[in-house]
Amino acid sequence: MPQKAPNEEDLLRIALAAYNDKKFSSLRKAADHYHVSYSNLRGRKNGLQSLSDRPSHNKAVNADQEKALLS
Repeated sequence: MPQKAPNEEDLLRIALAAYNDKKFSSLRKAADHYHVSYSNLRGRKNGLQSLSDRPSHNKAVNADQEKALLS
């Protein structure tokens, strides 16, 4: 999976904060101003995490098993 530029996540946070502070009348205007994807910004507003922040699904062992192996 291609990695996003580190500042893209920062720009999404800034754009969402600006929208929440009523600096923009719509998400689309905030996304355009900060040059970020409207759909990504809408997702963040609706509570979606970035792919890199989501927990992984491809784990060979669960957290309890890993703890037992490490102790």
